Amino acid sequence: MYFLSQAKCWLMDEITNGLDEYYRQKFFDRLAQIDRQEQLVLLSSHYKEELVEICDSMVTIHQGQIEEVPL
Repeated sequence: MYFLSQAKCWLMDEITNGLDEYYRQKFFDRLAQIDRQEQLVLLSSHYKEELVEICDSMVTIHQGQIEEVPL
């Protein structure tokens, strides 16, 4: 799996949809290697449980309002 390592900000919308468990895990393993001091990753997903362990913070959008989610 290849990421553009020079990017400072990545926006990923439902990036794991359609991936089987093997490639989903490979994606999250690679994502965990990102230098969080230098790069920002914004992910959208319907699957909160797969993001909780890798996120520094999380929000939801509910009825047009942004709400912080405790991790």
